[in-house]
Amino acid sequence: MTSTTLADLMGAVDTQGPAALFAALPARPADDTAAQRFWRRASHRVARGGTRALLQAALEEGGSFADEARPLAVKAGILLPTGPAPAPALVQVREFPLGAPAFVVALSDGRLLVSLFAGTWQGALAEPPTVAHPRREVTSNRTPTPKQVQPFGAGRIGITTSDLVLMHADTLAVDKKIAGGPKKASEKLMCLVAGDDAAYTGDSEGIVRRLDGKHKLTAAKTRHAGGVHHLALASDGARLASVAPDGLRVWSAAALKEEFFHAEKAVRCVGFTPAGTLVAAVDRPKDGARELLVFRGGTTPARTQLPLATRELVAIDDDRVVIACDEGPLLLVELATGRIAGCILGHGPQPGGLAWSATLGLVASTSADGSLRLWDPNRAEPLGPLPRVDGLAAGGASLLLDRGDYVEFTVGSTTVTVDITGDELLVRPDGQLGVVRNGQTVHLVAPDGSVRELELDLEVQQMTFVPAGALLAAGPEGAAWIDPSKAKVTSTAAYSLTGDLCALGPIADAEARVVSRAGSTAVLAPGKKKPAVITVELAGGAEPEFILGPGTVATLASFAAEGQVWSALLARVTYPEGQVLTTWPKVQQVESANYPAPLPGQTHFHGRIAAFVQAGADTLAAVGNDGTLRVISLAQGEELLRYDADNALANLAAAGDGSFWAVDVSGRLLRLASA
Repeated sequence: MTSTTLADLMGAVDTQGPAALFAALPARPADDTAAQRFWRRASHRVARGGTRALLQAALEEGGSFADEARPLAVKAGILLPTGPAPAPALVQVREFPLGAPAFVVALSDGRLLVSLFAGTWQGALAEPPTVAHPRREVTSNRTPTPKQVQPFGAGRIGITTSDLVLMHADTLAVDKKIAGGPKKASEKLMCLVAGDDAAYTGDSEGIVRRLDGKHKLTAAKTRHAGGVHHLALASDGARLASVAPDGLRVWSAAALKEEFFHAEKAVRCVGFTPAGTLVAAVDRPKDGARELLVFRGGTTPARTQLPLATRELVAIDDDRVVIACDEGPLLLVELATGRIAGCILGHGPQPGGLAWSATLGLVASTSADGSLRLWDPNRAEPLGPLPRVDGLAAGGASLLLDRGDYVEFTVGSTTVTVDITGDELLVRPDGQLGVVRNGQTVHLVAPDGSVRELELDLEVQQMTFVPAGALLAAGPEGAAWIDPSKAKVTSTAAYSLTGDLCALGPIADAEARVVSRAGSTAVLAPGKKKPAVITVELAGGAEPEFILGPGTVATLASFAAEGQVWSALLARVTYPEGQVLTTWPKVQQVESANYPAPLPGQTHFHGRIAAFVQAGADTLAAVGNDGTLRVISLAQGEELLRYDADNALANLAAAGDGSFWAVDVSGRLLRLASA
């Protein structure tokens, strides 16, 4: 590996796919060096980004690879960030573009078992070869893919909505269903945990069941008052914990005899330390209680306040747990003191699974962005104030940020803070004025922080600046032109569009077009009190559309394919004819399926599109929950620029100099410019 060049790696990825890269990855970086940060970035999104993502990693953190990457990046169309480096605790990332991971189990041999929405995977991150299955014909399209899989004796066990299924230990193909599962049509299997001798399920009726080595199912005599959504088994297999809306129950695992019941609502998840200490997490949105509960030999827990909403937890030793939070970060908490010993940013949205591998000494986590990540908890960073960005807008060299309780307006090197927030942000193209709309109230923010307010007599859903300099505010029933220098309405228009607005943009010096999600559209001009409304059918249904240039709307939409949500630019529609000009990527109807699928080689977003903006007269920029930023030429139907983030992206703004501002789900701000 020491003699490998970047060109060698790129060639291997081109010819062999991502497996060639993972085979070359170091098992565990020892230090936080530039070269090792390159490997972390290189393992991230190469499954989707290919050699371009590999080249981006070299340019950002490549160490000796960086010099080799620069001449190769001239024509690659790569955007590079100014912003935070990967978390020092991050060791490696695996992408699953054909099925986002939901649950993960650490196997005793150092491998990982991952439950995907479109299948199951197990092994080291170097992708071991697939073993032929002697009973492959048993698997059929009538057997749904298991949604959660666990080791069970010498094999594997999984649950579908209504069945327990036994699986081959090597190939994970379904061998057979297990009789005796839920009988009522209303019962749904919701969670699974397994040990060497028995497996346990929880269902939507509040029933916990035990499956022994002879495949006999036994139901507990006591049931929860609601669906069981979480199970945990002690490392010695002696005790089982279950969580439902009515609280937490602890059972003797062999007999399913209840040992005690902790009647507390809003328990999210539960686990055991290696020594058998029971830990659980509570999140009650009604009173804001976010707590870690530690049961030390009794039924009354010690409580620790948590700063974020817990989704999953795992004990890494007898005194420390790692907690995955809804907001993305992982927290490292000491049980003895309740102290938050560290925080790991950059996980991704909606953590799904968490596991501790004692063999590797690493935490494995899964995320809705399609990634499996390995972390070294000993490198967790101190917990500081977590950044928050609820919205952003850019213009010229200026940036307007909504921090939740206030806005920051940065013009040049000067930043002012104003105690307002709003539903929509806008910056004038010259960067010398920020606009914050809160309902029907428009706040005009000057570079010195002074604010003027204007209350409008119409429902406003979108705003834009027209080239003549006026601010246009529009809703489904009317619009108003505002003179920003006087904070005064100069002209109004009344009309009636069907549905909420999806697009508003200038088509001339003072004119603009407004479009609703139902395809109603009108041309707005100062002095034109009652513009005519026409209706044009839009491709993409109820997904957002965005005006790009005179009389043109680009339609973004999401669709299901291979068990996942994918997103793409479906069409560019012209007005007034409603003609579809381009489609990106090209899609085809799959036989025996009710969704479009991208043609081979056509790039697309994995997951839903989070935000998009106009990047030029005929250019669209968008960010997705898969962490990619793409700049798309509508005239050519091609991708022009791309950035592969370390984390899912949540917001986007285009600056006047061709660069971009983006925010990830951890609230970290990135400035992106061409390589």
